Amino acid sequence: KLLFGERASIRFSYPGFEDEDLLVERSDKTTEYSVQLNPLPGTLKILVLAPQPFQVFVDEVFVGENEAEFNIDLAEGTKVLRLKGEYFETIERPIEIIGRGSSQEVSIQADAVVAEVELKFKPTTAKLFLDGKFVERYDGTLLLGLGTHSISIRQDGYQTEELSVLVSSGDKQILEPIVLSPRKVVADFLSTPAGATILINEEYAGLTPFVVQLEPLIEHELRVIKSGYIEQSVRLRPAIAKNIKERFALERKTVQVEILSDVRSNVFLNDVLQGITPINLSVTDQDFIEVRAEGYATERIEFQGDNFAKQQYQIIMIPLEDYAFVKAPETLKVDQSITLKKIAGTRITIPRSDAIGGSADYSLMSVGPFFIGVSEITVDEFLRYRSITTGSLVGSDLPITEISWNEAARFCNDLSKAEGLEAFYVFGDTRGTSTISFNPDSSGYRLPTLAEWKVAATDPEDIKVQRRKYFWGDEPLVPRNQGNFSGRESGLGASFIISGYIDAHAGLAPVGSYSANNQGLYDLDGNAAEWIHNYKSNGVKGLAPLSHFGRQIGIEHLIKGGSYKSSNLSGLEINHQRSYLGGQEDVGFRIARSIK
Repeated sequence: KLLFGERASIRFSYPGFEDEDLLVERSDKTTEYSVQLNPLPGTLKILVLAPQPFQVFVDEVFVGENEAEFNIDLAEGTKVLRLKGEYFETIERPIEIIGRGSSQEVSIQADAVVAEVELKFKPTTAKLFLDGKFVERYDGTLLLGLGTHSISIRQDGYQTEELSVLVSSGDKQILEPIVLSPRKVVADFLSTPAGATILINEEYAGLTPFVVQLEPLIEHELRVIKSGYIEQSVRLRPAIAKNIKERFALERKTVQVEILSDVRSNVFLNDVLQGITPINLSVTDQDFIEVRAEGYATERIEFQGDNFAKQQYQIIMIPLEDYAFVKAPETLKVDQSITLKKIAGTRITIPRSDAIGGSADYSLMSVGPFFIGVSEITVDEFLRYRSITTGSLVGSDLPITEISWNEAARFCNDLSKAEGLEAFYVFGDTRGTSTISFNPDSSGYRLPTLAEWKVAATDPEDIKVQRRKYFWGDEPLVPRNQGNFSGRESGLGASFIISGYIDAHAGLAPVGSYSANNQGLYDLDGNAAEWIHNYKSNGVKGLAPLSHFGRQIGIEHLIKGGSYKSSNLSGLEINHQRSYLGGQEDVGFRIARSIK
């Protein structure tokens, strides 16, 4: 029991425990107090003998690292002391801490755990790096502590090898030998001239200048190819870590050619006279030879790349007047469906009289080579270029009819414009009067002339055929299905049909419905009659035109050929012709074009 005044502070002390202060006040009542003293922690000195690096833990609480002595205050109780290091296995030790201000000391020791690791590699001159540091002296083995280690094998000219090694005990490890792979070398290929093809081991690699990577210590076959130049080849065996730079000076390929011609001609090489045929010349890429003779078209031979291996050239010289015809295609395709046939130039017999039925009085007219339509122009073909309100517009594959000569001529000009050709017909106006003329030097589309039409309808090389009476011969009996004429199929009276004749169409037929003539042309004798380029001469005799194009001025244009309305044989005579100003329901046209 204690006696005190109004209040007092009482301190409780006991060795090994923390002091506890209690404040009490006087009271009339009896008061009891309970005081619990807390034990003081003890001081633990830890002495460590272990290879560095290491770390010390107590109950997973980090204490320190890499020191020989550590001091730590710990409460009483059982604790676990752990020593962790890179070169030894973790050591755990339970410790009973007395506490209450006492001092304790504990020693812990770990011996290094080192594993011998054996590693061989090639080339043996390569450098070994352990955990990023170069190992200067390496005898084939490493002493590695516990844990994961990185090893790098490096050598100039080789690909670096990287590996990880895990050491978990002191047992010896023998690793798989490492053979470094040579790194590809850089090969730089250039050629003069540039743009040569590079083949490596027969596979396309690229065009010079060209850079590629090659495997060293392996033989590579290299081919350098350029059109017109002599091929070069080389075998390469690159050394390790040695880049390659190869330059190729290509030499032009030359070929000996013999030039012969059927006409004695001058031979020029790149515009320089070399001599007279026959002649032997040495040529190379980009050279050209011209064979020239007066009165003949120049023949040119161009030598490009390797496409001139042929060593002999037999030149057929073409007279100037025949050159355009010989070089022109056999057929000419225009727009989507219009086809023209090539016809050779000739001299054709034409009756002097304009009278229907012709005359025995013939004159010879020269006709140059020309193209003429295989068929008459159809409705569909006409409407692609001309928009009209007149004309027969029924049936896209029927011949266009009921159009005037002027409308047919304008169609020709429209087609020429679409093909980039000079217009043949010239439409003008003189003092308010419409005029029309033509340019005979134009190669644009036009209507066939009277002479051309007869050449196309007969045979340019056979005068007997030219002078026969009808399209099929001289006999008045019309062969069955000869053409689209007025026969029994029309349903008309006997006076309006050809006696005894019948075909498959009472009116217009699609173009090409009947057999072509011996020159591959359709419907010249029937279906629709055709506008001709020439004016009617109005009976003026003795004034023969200078050319088959005829006069520039006239009134009515000629119409040739029979039609589905032809009901008598006179209208089917080759020399039959008529004329008119406006369109007619059985008159159409086909186109022609001079070959120049």
